Amino acid sequence: MVGQIQKFFKQTNIKHMYLFILLLIIMLALMIVTNYFTKVDRFTEIDHNQKIIYFGQTCDLQNNQVSKDYSVGFQLAFQHINRNGVLDGYKLKLILLNDRYETDLAITNAKTLIEYYHVLAIIGTFGTPTTVGIFDEAIQTRKIALIAPFTAGTSYRSVFNKYRIYMNTDFYIEFELLLKSLMENNFKNISVIYQNDIYGNYFYNALVDYFMELNVDINIISSGHYERNSDHLDESIKSVFSIETPYFFDNYKDENTNNIDAVVLFTAEKEISSYLGGLKRIKPDIAIYYNFFTGTRKTNLEYLDNENTDNIYQSLISLPIDKYPVLKGVLNDEISLHNNDASAKIDDDINSSLIQGFYSGLMIGEVLKNFNDISEVNRESFTDMFYKMKMIDIYDLSVGPFELNVNSEGVRHGELNQLLPDLTFKTVKEINKT
Repeated sequence: MVGQIQKFFKQTNIKHMYLFILLLIIMLALMIVTNYFTKVDRFTEIDHNQKIIYFGQTCDLQNNQVSKDYSVGFQLAFQHINRNGVLDGYKLKLILLNDRYETDLAITNAKTLIEYYHVLAIIGTFGTPTTVGIFDEAIQTRKIALIAPFTAGTSYRSVFNKYRIYMNTDFYIEFELLLKSLMENNFKNISVIYQNDIYGNYFYNALVDYFMELNVDINIISSGHYERNSDHLDESIKSVFSIETPYFFDNYKDENTNNIDAVVLFTAEKEISSYLGGLKRIKPDIAIYYNFFTGTRKTNLEYLDNENTDNIYQSLISLPIDKYPVLKGVLNDEISLHNNDASAKIDDDINSSLIQGFYSGLMIGEVLKNFNDISEVNRESFTDMFYKMKMIDIYDLSVGPFELNVNSEGVRHGELNQLLPDLTFKTVKEINKT
């Protein structure tokens, strides 16, 4: 009996030993397979097997066409770079995520691009609140560049940080153009409508400070605001004109309405057409100024067909491509090539944001071309190369100088454009510090 028991345990232990060895083999195999597949080159800055360099973009692909067009500009630039070659035959790949112009989602997307996809740099974010959120919560002290954010915000420009590389100037150029026009036209009483977030509030407060510091004879007699990504603009109209029923137009014939010479809009693209049409219906002779963040698509003017279009101005801080014919020709060629192959065509109404995205994307290619060997490229060296090059030539356009510890803005240009009766714009004022 005792011998039978010993024999049973001996057989059982042998079975357990074989089972343990089998499980160990399976675990080792899983570890090898897992390590192989999780170490695919997509999760590194550069895939040396496929010869791909990865970049990441998080922007609004849902609420604002100006943001979608901005991303298309980068995609066209990468298309051009990949066809013509950049460095050792490597190609550029854009990992694109939609943040819907919502700060929390933009932060999550940026962390995913940095930590999971391990991109070489983040490019082309859209909006001040989203970009500030990414700076504060995602990038922090990480040594990775954020290149060409679509923002005129100044909160991070006062202190130099080499990882923030801008391709447009701050909004003080827009303020300067606005003030000159207001004074020339003798518009002394203005109202301000702004987006109720870090973008709009900062613009509004900075404008007030700007007027006070210069001690100008201009009065902000009312203001109104709306929530980001909202179609509900009633409260802002009611606040500006001090009325209870915003769409009962007889209400606007009072003294307060007549005192308003001009309205300054700090809005995103989604809301601009409604404001332009509505304000001109309320008071046909009122002047309206709106900023670069709305883009230049003709849909912004869709409610002005039967309204007075006098004294409508838009400020822009992206470069006018007509002044760079070689660059314009390259862009037109890329659009034609894209439209020949893609189901989603790029229409003739080219947004200023698409142009800015295009030359910003080409700039990235020029920086990579300046390396002697692909082995030299990493997040830190890529960022440093901007400041080693200082001036970057993009066909007939030169941007910079990028100066270490001094300047990280490639373009310092602004213009004020006035709407004409045929719904086209002409430039009436320009500032160029590039």
